[in-house]
Amino acid sequence: MSDTPRKEALYRLALPGELPEGRTVDIRDQPGGRIEFILHPDHTEQPLCDQFARVTNHCVVHGLWRQRWTDDGRMKRPAQGLRLALLRWETVPAEMMPSGRLVVPVEDDGWCVHLIDEQYCTRQLQGDMNDLMLRIAGDGLWVQVWFRRRPLPSAAAPDPLLAPPVLPMALT
Repeated sequence: MSDTPRKEALYRLALPGELPEGRTVDIRDQPGGRIEFILHPDHTEQPLCDQFARVTNHCVVHGLWRQRWTDDGRMKRPAQGLRLALLRWETVPAEMMPSGRLVVPVEDDGWCVHLIDEQYCTRQLQGDMNDLMLRIAGDGLWVQVWFRRRPLPSAAAPDPLLAPPVLPMALT
């Protein structure tokens, strides 16, 4: 087992009085490369927190997004406005979401939009989260690792050839 701390994101509902008056979201560093999103319970529900945790942790564990700010205090510094990447929440009607899903990420090089069931996210939370995401992705505190930016394999280590199937894939 590795001694390297596991990077992960936790989304949870705020406890009474935990968020300053008028705030719907806060993000906090936690020891070991973890981050915590705290959402106001008047603006969302636990099922959205649970699904966002799964989506975000999948991206972090598989290296699609990397944190570059945990525990170094950069989040407390003023925004630089670099606009390096775009990360947003957009609400959509429930009938447009796949069955059982409250969050569906749509992503390409340089951006990711999370489509969210509008029944689980107020407009105020959406706007506040988008301000936070503009800071995180825009200033490079989270960095997207899109496949086109990954180095191509060298000629010394080419990708293995795929063997043809023993049985034909389709019969005519």
